[in-house]
Amino acid sequence: MPVITFPGGAPGFVDASGCTAGTNAFGDCFVIINSTVGGIFTAHASVAFLVDGVLLTRSTDGSAPNSGDAVKRYLDAFITIGPSQVDEINDLHVFTVHVELNDGTGFAPAAGAIVTITWVGASPDFVDASDCTDGTDASGDCHVTISSTEPGTFTAHASVDLLSFGVSLHRETDGSGLNSDNATKVFVDATISIAPSQTNEVGTEHTFTVTVTENLGDGNGYVAATVGDVDFTLTDSNGAVSSLNAGASTCDDAGNNLDAFGQCTIVFVSPSAGKVTGHASVNLDVSGVSLFRETDATHLNSGDAVKTYVDAFITLSPLLDTNEVNDPHTIRVHVEIDDGSGLDSNGDGSTFDPAAGGTPLISFPGATPAFVDASACALGTDANGNCDVIINSADAGFFIIHAAVTIDVGGVSLFRETNSGGFNSPDAVKVYVDAFITLSPLEAANEVNAEHVITATVMQDDGRPAADLAGDGVDGFGSAPDGTLVQFSIAFNTAGATFVGDDFCTTVGGSCSITITASSAGTVVVAVTTTFSVGGV
Repeated sequence: MPVITFPGGAPGFVDASGCTAGTNAFGDCFVIINSTVGGIFTAHASVAFLVDGVLLTRSTDGSAPNSGDAVKRYLDAFITIGPSQVDEINDLHVFTVHVELNDGTGFAPAAGAIVTITWVGASPDFVDASDCTDGTDASGDCHVTISSTEPGTFTAHASVDLLSFGVSLHRETDGSGLNSDNATKVFVDATISIAPSQTNEVGTEHTFTVTVTENLGDGNGYVAATVGDVDFTLTDSNGAVSSLNAGASTCDDAGNNLDAFGQCTIVFVSPSAGKVTGHASVNLDVSGVSLFRETDATHLNSGDAVKTYVDAFITLSPLLDTNEVNDPHTIRVHVEIDDGSGLDSNGDGSTFDPAAGGTPLISFPGATPAFVDASACALGTDANGNCDVIINSADAGFFIIHAAVTIDVGGVSLFRETNSGGFNSPDAVKVYVDAFITLSPLEAANEVNAEHVITATVMQDDGRPAADLAGDGVDGFGSAPDGTLVQFSIAFNTAGATFVGDDFCTTVGGSCSITITASSAGTVVVAVTTTFSVGGV
C-alpha cells in the first residue's frame, strides 16, 4: 500500500484512498488532488513490501529505477475594473482595469494582457479603450476613458484571455472568484430656466418663474428638482426702475426655495418704461454631485428672461385760454410712447417719442361749444404725434376739453386720457367772453338850452359760472367792473350841441352818465365806446 505525502504542503483536496486500498493487478493505484488556489504541489510516494521474505522499502527519490516526485502546478488569474462613480455630464471618467496572474508562485501583475471592454446596455458617446487594446502595463493596469453629453448609467464589463504554461485562462468582471463586478458610471445633469419674457404696461406686476430639473441618469429623464437654492438678479435698463415684491416672491427665500414642482417665483414691477432682465442660478446636489446651473443659454438652460415695460401719454395745449366770442380756437393734442427700447428717436433727450397714427377721441365733460372740428384727430396723429381740434362759440361760456387715446405699444394696448395723472396733461379749458354797452334814453326831445342826461350801461359775461371763484360771481351777463371808462362822442350835430362838463365817465354798478345841451334846434347823435378786460381779454 503506497503512502502519499506532500513535502511542500498538501493541496486543498487529496483523495489517496485508491492507494491505501492497495495496488491493482497492474501494480497501480491512483491519487486524486485539487486546489481552489494557485500553487505548486509536490507528491511523494513510498511503499514497503516483502519479496521472498525480504522487506523492501522504495520511494520516489529519483534513484533508479524509482521516479522522482510528481509536481502539480495549479494556475489562477483575476481581473478587476473600477471605480464605480457618479459625475456630472461631460466630465471625463477613467476606469482602471487590473489583471493579475498566479503561475503557482503567487499573484503578480500581468503585463501585456489585452483587455476587451464591452458595455452592458447603452454605451457612452465617448469611449477611449485604446490603452487596454494596447495591453496592460508592468503594473497589470490599463485605462478606459469615457464621457457623456447626456445623463445615463453606463456599465463597463472587462474580460481577458491569458496563456501560462500552456494553459489558457479566461477571466471577466462577473464577480466570481477574485474577479470584481462590472463597474458602473452614472452621469447626472440639471437644468434651470426662467420665463416668461413679456411686454406689459408700466405699473403692472410681472412674475418670472424659475424652474429647476434634475436627471439622475436612471432612465426617468428630467424631473422636478425639489431641493435647491435659487439665487437671482434683476437688472434694469433703458429707464426701468424695478422693485421686488418680496412678500409674493419665493426665489428670495433663504436656503432651499424650490417647491414640489421645482419652481420658485420672482414678482416685481416698474413704474417707468424700460427693460428688466432676470438672471437665475442654482446650486443643488444630484446623487451626491454638486451642480451649479445658471440661465446662460448653454446646454438645456434657458437664457435670461426680459420684461419690457411700455408707457404712453397724451397732452393738450394750451391748457387754459380765454378769447372773445366768435374767435376760433385751436387745441393741439399730442401723443407720445415709450416702447422700452431706450431709443430717443426725435433727439429731445427723452425715451418718449411721438406716436404717429393715434386717433384721439375728443369729448367735453361739461357744455359743448357750438362748433367743433376734430376731423384731424379722427384721421390720426401726424409724424410729430400731433393733431388739432378747432372749436368756436358765439356765446360766452366755459368749455372743458378732454382727450383720450388707445394705442398699441410693443403689442400692448395702452389707454391714456387727459386729467388722469402721470405724464398726461390736465384737461384743457377754453373760456369765451363777451360784453355789450347800451345808452338810454335812445331818443329824446328837449327844448334848446335844456340839459339832457344820457346814461351808458356796460355789461360783461366772463363765461364762468357764478360758483367759479376765478370769475365775477355772476351767471351770464353782469355789470362791468366799477371804474370802467366810457367815452362819449357826438357823431352827428345840427343843433350846436356840446357836453356839459366831461365827455367821459366811469361806471359804478355798470353805469355812468354825461350831460349835453344845445343852443339851437336840430338833431344830435351821441356815440359811446368802452374798452375793458374780461377774463384777461
